[in-house]
Amino acid sequence: MNFSLHPQLSKDTFAVTELPLCKVLLMNDSRYPWLILGNL
Repeated sequence: MNFSLHPQLSKDTFAVTELPLCKVLLMNDSRYPWLILGNL
């Protein structure tokens, strides 16, 4: 299965790390610490 991140979501996040099953992204939002998990 191929995963592609939506372009707007890609602009609004920072890569934190890559885990064995997913990529961890941090949303650029000062109000809440949103972590987003995406398939590799």
